[in-house]
Amino acid sequence: MGSENVSLSESTDARIKGNGDLSLMESQVSRFHKRQSLSIFLAFFILFIVLIIMTGRQYFAAQKHERAMFERAFQEKIVYLNHLLSDVTDSIDGMRIMAEANLMQSRHGSRLNQPFEFDCLKDVLDQGFYTLDGFHFPIEENMIGNLTGIGSIEHRDNDFYRDIHMALNLNPLFRTISESLKNVAWVYYTSKNDFINIYPWVSSADFRFSKEILSHEFYTLGTPERNPNREKFWTQVYVDEYGKGLMTTCAAPIYDNGRFLGTVAIDLTIDFLNTIVKHFAINRGVMCLINDRGQVLAHPDAITSKDQATKTLDEILPLELKPSILLLSRLPDGKFIRLHSFNIYGGHLTQAPLQVLYYEKARPMATSVIDLIGPGPLVVLGMLLILIAIVFVITEKQFILPSKDFVRHIINRSQKRYAPILKESKIPKAWKAWFEIINTVFSENEELTHRILNQNESLDLQVKQRTAELEKEIEERKATEAEKEKLITQLKNTLSEIKILQGFIPICSNCKKIRDDQGYWNQVENYIQQHSKATFSHSMCPECSDKLYGSETWYIKMKKNKEQKSWQ
Repeated sequence: MGSENVSLSESTDARIKGNGDLSLMESQVSRFHKRQSLSIFLAFFILFIVLIIMTGRQYFAAQKHERAMFERAFQEKIVYLNHLLSDVTDSIDGMRIMAEANLMQSRHGSRLNQPFEFDCLKDVLDQGFYTLDGFHFPIEENMIGNLTGIGSIEHRDNDFYRDIHMALNLNPLFRTISESLKNVAWVYYTSKNDFINIYPWVSSADFRFSKEILSHEFYTLGTPERNPNREKFWTQVYVDEYGKGLMTTCAAPIYDNGRFLGTVAIDLTIDFLNTIVKHFAINRGVMCLINDRGQVLAHPDAITSKDQATKTLDEILPLELKPSILLLSRLPDGKFIRLHSFNIYGGHLTQAPLQVLYYEKARPMATSVIDLIGPGPLVVLGMLLILIAIVFVITEKQFILPSKDFVRHIINRSQKRYAPILKESKIPKAWKAWFEIINTVFSENEELTHRILNQNESLDLQVKQRTAELEKEIEERKATEAEKEKLITQLKNTLSEIKILQGFIPICSNCKKIRDDQGYWNQVENYIQQHSKATFSHSMCPECSDKLYGSETWYIKMKKNKEQKSWQ
C-alpha cells in the first residue's frame, strides 16, 4: 500500500508538472501570437511610414507644382485681362489724341473738311433738341453714331461748331473700336456743350442727351475739379440706361487749348469678364473681379449683365470671410494666405483699378492627395492594408489558432480529458497530421500506462498474496517460536525443578551407601530419590540372580514369559 501511494503521488506530481509545462507552452504560444501580431503591425507601420514619407514628398512636390501652375495660370489671367483692358485704354487714348488733334487744327484755322453727316443734323423745335436721326445716303447706320443735344443746331458760336465737327469726325474711330473690341457696348463723346455722340447709332426716341448725363461718373470724373491730372479713369459699376444691364466705363477728358470740353468713353458689359473668371479653377474655387469701390464686376455665379443692381464684395463672400473684407482689399499680390479655412490669392490689374481675388475652401488632406497625385498611393496603401490583413488572418487561422488548439489538445489529452479533434473544416491540412500524432502518442502512452497499471496491479496482487503467505508463515513461525519458547520455558521451569547430582558424592566402597550433607549414610536408592524425582523398581540382574540362585533357568523362563505377554 505504501508503494502504491508513492507511485500515485509521483504520478500526480508528474502530471501537475506536465500540466505546468503545457500551460507554459500555451502562454508561450500566446506570447508568440502577440509578438507575431506586433511584428505584422510594425511591418505595416514601417511600410505605412515609408509610404507616407514617399507620398508626402510626392504630395509636396505636386503641391508645389500645382501652386506654380496655379500662379502661372493666375498671372496669365491677369495678363489676359490687362491685355483686354489695354485695348480699351489704348482706344481711349486714340480717341483723345484724335479729338484734341482735330480741335488743335480747327483752332489754328487749318482747313478741315466739314463732316458729311453735319448737314444731316436737324432741330426738333417743338421738343428743344437736335438729332442725327435724319441721316441719308450715302451714310449708313453702322457708319455713324447718333449725335443729340439740347437746344438748336443753328446760330451757335464757332467753338460750338468746332466741338460738333470734332465729335462727328470721331465716328470712323468709334466704328473701328466697336468692331475690333467685341465686348464694347457703347463708344461715345459727351460734351459740356450739352450734346453726346454715341455709337452704335440709336434713335433719339430711345435715347438722347439730357442734363442728367452730365452728372454721371463717365463725365464728372473727367472734369478738372475731379481729374486735374487729365488721366484716364474707370467708373463704378452701374445699370445702363438703354437696357444693356450692368457695365463699367473707361473714359478720358478732352481739352481744347487747356479748356475742358468733355470726355470720350467706352462702356463695357461685365459678361466677358464673367466668362474669363468662370473658366478658372472650375469646381475648385472662385475667381472674382473687384473695383476700387468694393463693387464686384465679375463672379462665376453671383453677377450677370442682366442684373438690375450692383453687388459688393460683402454680398458675395462666404460667411467665414466677411469679417475680413478689409484684409482682402489689402491682400498682397502673388501671395497665398490661409484665412478661416480658405486659401486666398490675389493680384491687381495695371490697366484698371481692379483687383482679381481668388478663394477656395481648403481641401482635406485625403482629397488634396487624390487631387494632386491621384488615387495611386491610397490604392497602394489600401492594398498594403488588405495584404497585411490577409497575412494576419492567414497567420491567425493557419498557425496561431491551430497552435493554440494544438496546445489545448495536448493539455486535454495530458489531463486524460479526451477531446475529439476539431471538425475537418477548422483544422488546416498541415496540422491534421500533428493532431493525429498527438492522439496516437497519447493513445499509445495511455495504453502503455494502462498495461503498466495492470501489471502493477498484478504485481501488487502477487505481492499481496506473497505478503499474506509470508505473513502467515511468519505467524506460523511466530506461533512455532512461541510454542518453542513456551516449551523452552517449560523445560527451563522443569529443569529448574530437577535436583541435579553434581560434585563429589561420598560413597562407601563396600556397602555402597552414600553419605548426605548431614553426615548420614543412606542407601543409594534413598539418596537418589531424595535428590531427584526418580523412582526405583526393584529387580535382579542375572549376575545377582546367579549369585543368589545359582542358575539362570528361572530368569530365562521369566524373561520369555514376559516377552510373550508384551507381544500379546
